[in-house]
This record gives sequence, C-alpha cells and structure tokens, in this order.
Amino acid sequence: MGNVKIDIDDLKCMKQFRENGYSLQEVADMYDITKSKIIYWVNRYNFDFPLKDTNTNIEEEEELVAELYRDGYSISEIERSTSLSKLTISYRLYCKLGIISEKSRAKFEKIKDNLVEDFNNKVEFNDMLKKYRISKPILKIFLMELNLIEKTTIKLVTNHDYFKTLNNNKAEILGIIFSTAKFTPDYSNEKVVMFSVGAKYKYLLEKVVEELFNNCKPSINGGEDKGYKFRLPKGKISKDLLKYGMESSINIPEKYLDSFVNGYCMYASRIERYCVYISVKNNIYLEFFKKYLTGIGIEDYKIRAKSIVISKRGSRRLILNKVKILKERALKGEDKEYYKNLLA
Repeated sequence: MGNVKIDIDDLKCMKQFRENGYSLQEVADMYDITKSKIIYWVNRYNFDFPLKDTNTNIEEEEELVAELYRDGYSISEIERSTSLSKLTISYRLYCKLGIISEKSRAKFEKIKDNLVEDFNNKVEFNDMLKKYRISKPILKIFLMELNLIEKTTIKLVTNHDYFKTLNNNKAEILGIIFSTAKFTPDYSNEKVVMFSVGAKYKYLLEKVVEELFNNCKPSINGGEDKGYKFRLPKGKISKDLLKYGMESSINIPEKYLDSFVNGYCMYASRIERYCVYISVKNNIYLEFFKKYLTGIGIEDYKIRAKSIVISKRGSRRLILNKVKILKERALKGEDKEYYKNLLA
C-alpha cells in the first residue's frame, strides 16, 4: 500500500468528518490519499468506520471498485470492504476496466457461440438465464463482450430516499410491502426483504417494482402454479422499512394511516357476505390493527387464526367507508347487492 501510514487518531478524525456528512472521496482529498488507502487502514486496525456512502452514485461506485482492484484487492476483499455483492463488483469491474474473472471467462468461452445464436434468434433474456444457469449481471457482461448490447450500468433503485418522507401514494406502497414481504436471512445469514404472493396478486409486486425501480427492474420469479417472488436489494429502503416498524412496532404518521391500511388490505384481506377479514402476520400487526380499528370507532371485532374478523353491520359499514379497496371489492363481489344496501 506504499509508504502512506494512517494511525488510529487519523481514523478518528476522518470518522468525524464522515459523520458530519463528508463523502469518502472528500475525506480522502483532505488527507491527499486515495479512498482505497483509507479502506486498507480501516481493515488493518479493524476500526469501526462508515465506509459506505448511502448516496454513492454508480460512477463513483465503479471508480472505487476499480481503484481497490488496481491496488491488489481480490473480489472477496472488495466485497468485505464495500458491502457490495460479488456480482455487482464483477459488473462494475467489467464496465470500468473490461475485466472478467477467470471463472466467468471460462464459462464465456464455452457458451459464447450459442449465445450469439440465441441472441440472433431473439431468445428471451430470462430463458437464456435459465438455459446457461448464470446470473443477470454475468449474462449482460457476456452480451456486452460479444458487442450484442451496449455497455451500460445497472441502476436498480431509482431513489434510495423513497420512504424518507411519506405522501398518500407512498404510504399505500408501504402498506403493500408490509403485507406481501418480510425480512428473511439470505445465504450469508444477513436479513433481506423477500416478497412472496399468490399468482392472482402478481400485479401488486409489479406495482411496487414500478414505484421503486428504474429501467433495469428485478425479475419477479415464479409462475401461475407456485406464486411469485422477488428480493429487494440491500440498501436504505430496507432500513426505512425497519424505521416504520416492519419488525418492531408499526409506526405510520396518523394522516397517512388510511392510505397505509388501504395498501395493506389490497393483499391481506377478504370479504364475505357477513364478515370482513384482515390477515395479521404476528402480534406486531395485530396490535397495530387493534389500535387502528379502535381509532375509527370499531371495538366489536374478533380475532381468529391470524385474522381480525369484523362482522357487526355497523362496524362493517365503518371499515368499508374508511378503506377504499374494501369498499370497491364489496361493491364488485358476489354479494354486491347486499353491500349496496348496507352502504346506502
């Protein structure tokens, strides 16, 4: 790493700058060193230091990955130092330096002729992923290497601060996410947000993807027989879901409660002739809905098998008039005439 040595006191000062809002590049410039030098000494001392910039753009990310690679870091070491996935690192290295790992290069040489043939025959992208058993970023690298598509960068989340502030639409999206997703451990035992719905509710996942992602959207995997799933990339949006209580105590500003519940009930509710059911995953959701229902004047509900059951006529009238999606479904369902009379 050359002759530049950084001691603990330097790192403590740098950390203060970072906590005051300076980017990693700005801190490096202050000390007339590279970002990779800072990362090296942070790892050397095992020092608690905020390396990741939450607002890092793709160009900066590519430059940092390339800088670390030039300084002798392996992909695994870059992964540990930046919290980027190995696939993202591989993609960034290719876009910045044209580098393909030896393992990927061997795979590329083996399938490149078939890739050209499939591409010219307009084989679907997802079908090629399955056929060659490779990831989306690696397939894009291969196609770029063959000059079949333009070299580009992946930008998944359009706005990392999407949930920094709420409005009625965002609160509704938040409700959809709370009802269709949960935090679950991934292969590295780190918790990620995983969505899973039955086939008839795929449109809800598409609605979330449309709101949160740009042109390059994540694949919604599955089929009519087994339902659909997709995983939210790690990042600030996941942290904001925790801030709003997805795993603790649901905390939605009062003026957006109705919109949140409307989004939630798009998935986690059903209506019968004499009952309205709202599904609750656990006690966190149960306590939230008990408080919400009490707040709108409904206290005569029942709790059965992870569902809140509202059966009294007056209470059903209240909840249907309060939650738009429930009213729409009641007036379009098998018992629409009954509910027209109830709401008259």
